[in-house]
Amino acid sequence: MLELAFVFAHGIGSRSDLPLPFWIFSVNAVAALVASFVLLGLLWPASRLAKDAEGKIVLPLSSGWAGFALAGLIRTAGLLLFGAVLWASLFSPLGAGASIAPVTIFVAFWVGVQFLAAIFGDIWRLLSPWDTLATLGRWAKKAVRGMSRREHREAESNSNSHAAESTATERSPLVPEPPRWASAGLAVGAVAVFLWMELVYPEPSETRLLGWLIFAYTIWVLTGASLWGRRWLRESEGFAVLFSMIGSMGIFCSGSKAEAPRRNAEAEARIRWPMTGLAKLEMTYLHTALVLLVLGSTTFDGLSGTLWWTNLQRGRSGWETVPMSTLGLAGCVLAVTLGYYSAMAVALRLLGHSKTNPREVLRFGQQFSHSLVPLLVAYSVAHYFSLVFFEGQDFLALLSDPFAVGWDLFGTAHFRIDYRAVSVELIAWVQALAIVVGHVAGVTVAHDRAVELFPRRLALRSQYPLLAVMVGYTVTGLMLLLKA
Repeated sequence: MLELAFVFAHGIGSRSDLPLPFWIFSVNAVAALVASFVLLGLLWPASRLAKDAEGKIVLPLSSGWAGFALAGLIRTAGLLLFGAVLWASLFSPLGAGASIAPVTIFVAFWVGVQFLAAIFGDIWRLLSPWDTLATLGRWAKKAVRGMSRREHREAESNSNSHAAESTATERSPLVPEPPRWASAGLAVGAVAVFLWMELVYPEPSETRLLGWLIFAYTIWVLTGASLWGRRWLRESEGFAVLFSMIGSMGIFCSGSKAEAPRRNAEAEARIRWPMTGLAKLEMTYLHTALVLLVLGSTTFDGLSGTLWWTNLQRGRSGWETVPMSTLGLAGCVLAVTLGYYSAMAVALRLLGHSKTNPREVLRFGQQFSHSLVPLLVAYSVAHYFSLVFFEGQDFLALLSDPFAVGWDLFGTAHFRIDYRAVSVELIAWVQALAIVVGHVAGVTVAHDRAVELFPRRLALRSQYPLLAVMVGYTVTGLMLLLKA
């Protein structure tokens, strides 16, 4: 097996092999952003994305055994993989590449789910082992209490709706629900700890530590779900919040009762144009903070691979690198955050606000922060495309022998990573183009929201600062990726 240290290299070979000089590609990338902004101003006078966000009905997932079986299969696969990872991290032989745990956590889970959600929708709602365990626990609790036939029918009729999951029957009447700010803080904190483990901790693939962290997190998440229901799980489990945001970009979504009044119509799967779901995404301070946190972390990931950072850490190893890396990670998150909110403050001034206070800037930034989600996905693709492509092959091999005991459950244990499957040049093109396309998508989504909120002339004026920030993000991202 490949040494797990490779997993955290986040790339194959030199990423400066793009067959164009950095300055030429940067100029063209900025030109693409500016041109898209001008074209949007000329050809996009009114909001268009929201009307396409509901999509068209293609498969009634809740009205037959086929849909029930499909959902059950996905949930079972997620739960089995979770169990294998937990067992492997706690009891399998130690050593890099010895078990399936590290590559599943840092590649299949963190990066792979982001990619799948961006394409297909919020698949984590079905894959999440914590949501599945919470659902099984709720069913078991009802069975033990001997729920009446009438209560059973009511629960069944509402089982697929978000509202039913937040009813008082799922919560303990003796335990007050925590305030939203506490839930938001826990969600952001969980993702922040994970990112620190991945990017700063000297031995992120330390199997036993991963196992105990997963175990502790599972106990915490399931305790909250048992007290406050699955709504709390969706609001306080940071990865569920993040993947749900990214899933709004996907082509699949669920319908609503208002448009399809048939029984259980709210759970019907629909297909829609990519990105349109962002127009319906309700951003809170939690969502905005998570997006900025992840954007800042990928920026630090690129920064930490530069020669400048290597020289800065020269002579340090192991835990000696932690203080500087922690400051670097926090500094990148802070820089991305300040850049975004500075643009929002300037935009408010351009809209005629002579005085602005921090709360007003935060609220205004919340209205446009959904436009940062395409950037988040673009940076993930740019930074981790090669990681997923190559380590994904190793993941398939480890699926057949997750505990390093010589099994070959699916006939894939003999798989070896083929480094010649894609060229370094192709990887560089994918990385660079992902950043450009992501920023163009972000400009488009922001413009669509602006023409929804303001008259056309003011809408264009309000987007000048955000365009400037996007240009800065684009150039910085390309510079870090291509090691210019």
